[in-house]
Amino acid sequence: MQEKLSIVDAHVHVLEHIAGFGRKGEFRAVGNGKARWIDGEEAQIIPPGWGDTSFSYDTLIEAMDAHGISKAVMLQGSFYGFCNEYTFEAQQKYPGRLYGVGTFDPYCYEAPRIMENLIKRFKFRGLKFELSRGFGLMGYHPDLRLDGDLMTPVWEFAQQEQIVVSLDLGTFGEPSLQLDVLVNIAERYPDTKFVIEHIFYPGPGHFEDVKMALGMLAHCENLAFTVASIPNSTLPEHFPYPAACDYIRIAKDIVGVDRLLWGSDLPSVAVHNSYAQLIDYIRESGVFTEEELQKVYADNAVKVYNL
Repeated sequence: MQEKLSIVDAHVHVLEHIAGFGRKGEFRAVGNGKARWIDGEEAQIIPPGWGDTSFSYDTLIEAMDAHGISKAVMLQGSFYGFCNEYTFEAQQKYPGRLYGVGTFDPYCYEAPRIMENLIKRFKFRGLKFELSRGFGLMGYHPDLRLDGDLMTPVWEFAQQEQIVVSLDLGTFGEPSLQLDVLVNIAERYPDTKFVIEHIFYPGPGHFEDVKMALGMLAHCENLAFTVASIPNSTLPEHFPYPAACDYIRIAKDIVGVDRLLWGSDLPSVAVHNSYAQLIDYIRESGVFTEEELQKVYADNAVKVYNL
């Protein structure tokens, strides 16, 4: 990277211990960076050398230091397992560098109390909901609706407390991609900042779908979008990820540079792509000018999350 560019990773995860839950039930660490679903399917979650059953905040800081990353926003989801306490511990140890975003299952009986605790006691920058059927809440809560009785208190609370709401809406063909509902929510709560993760994790060949989806949301100026994990969605293509770059070019054309945030989605993405590649492909894509790169790499995240 060029030294004059400040870099903020707007989408990382820290894992005290892999302890997920999702569409196949339990997802538990089995060592060597791998985790296993209860049906026996295994996946490599942590790259070799980064942790056996965990991806610690100390390891994250080491990776950030090695790649010139000044700050990072720590998100959570049920795929890895909720770890609010550990995320809070991370931001306590590395103030000014690591910033937490909380999460919870809205089906919890004590959901309002949990939500208030995450923001008022832990001082998290916002709340994150990984909704996808493949990796998130709708894998085991298939009837969850963004405009339902369980989520409406979240939007009310976010508006009241002026916090950020991060949403992973899954991808095309999944019931979590409730775009029309999201438009209504964004319009109803215009003072709440929403961050839509992964630009819908598009995969190969969904260029028209991405254009359609972003076109539906473009007028909602309180929506921002991360480019995290797009190279992972276009596997098996390799660096410099031409299809991923095309998706980012589409996003720039439709929603503009000021609403795009770079993020890596560490650690699992680094199983297939190095951290350096996930940083450098944005610059090498030619999609952005130097001034625009500074916004995408850092300035937009600082503004959205008030870092």
